[in-house]
Amino acid sequence: MTRHAPQEQRQAEILRAARKVLVEKGYRDARMEDVAKAAGLSKGAVYFYFDSKRDLFNALVEQEHRRAAAILDEVVQHVESSPAELLVEMLESILGHLMHMRSPRFFLIMAELSARDPELGATWKQVHESLLDRIEKIVAHGVESGVLRPVNPRVVATVLKACSDGLACERAMGADPEGDPDDWDDAA
Repeated sequence: MTRHAPQEQRQAEILRAARKVLVEKGYRDARMEDVAKAAGLSKGAVYFYFDSKRDLFNALVEQEHRRAAAILDEVVQHVESSPAELLVEMLESILGHLMHMRSPRFFLIMAELSARDPELGATWKQVHESLLDRIEKIVAHGVESGVLRPVNPRVVATVLKACSDGLACERAMGADPEGDPDDWDDAA
């Protein structure tokens, strides 16, 4: 029997269950019935909140984007900090996020589907560009202040994003960087 809960709570439960099912089964083999079972709900209850598996997946992609954007937005808000501190804070924040991702394999699922499906690929590109814009702003601040030598901030942002994406893939495949993430402060 479906228990009553506030809409936001119910959607969060469904999204947690969907992430788990997608990571375990992959997008193609995951079914809405599996999500419902994992959430302890009826299939109808899941369809009440999400029209399709695609809508559910898109909601998860948006959730990931909001998390990553919030991390970078938090750093951007500290513009009064020295540019060097801002860059270090950005790198530490990104590394901290990557090291504590709840389900890093979901990153690979998003990337794979985006490469195969033009509609998802367009959404992924928007998310990617949005995150690049935030990183570019931090790098540009470093260049403008003279902390960084004159470089193209977009190129540097792209390289930093590619490195973080690579680390996310490493985590998704089960590799953990050597050492304690707290020791990475020295590397940043």
